[in-house]
Amino acid sequence: MHDLIRQTIGLLQLEKPYKIVLKPRLKGNAAEYYQMVRQGKLVSHLIRVSVDNLHTDSRCLNTLIVHEFIHAWQAENGIVEIHGREFRKQAKALGNVLNLENIYIKGVDK
Repeated sequence: MHDLIRQTIGLLQLEKPYKIVLKPRLKGNAAEYYQMVRQGKLVSHLIRVSVDNLHTDSRCLNTLIVHEFIHAWQAENGIVEIHGREFRKQAKALGNVLNLENIYIKGVDK
């Protein structure tokens, strides 16, 4: 897991610190991303993953974390379209490099 996170951060060139929290449940989501902002500036990233909702949409823990790190990349680069063209492009590239499937799932990720 540590290697996957390190690789993902390196590939996305993320600069801000992050925190990953495993929760028993999240309201209807397998994972969530939050921008941590102080005085109007992005200071860090928070990724929350529901261990009870793993595999509900064909994603494993690794895939969920990479998916949420793409949202962190969007935040650091001022990209506001949630699962738009840039997100899908990053998901495909990371999927190829990290050998992961379903980072982006059409029809599920809206």
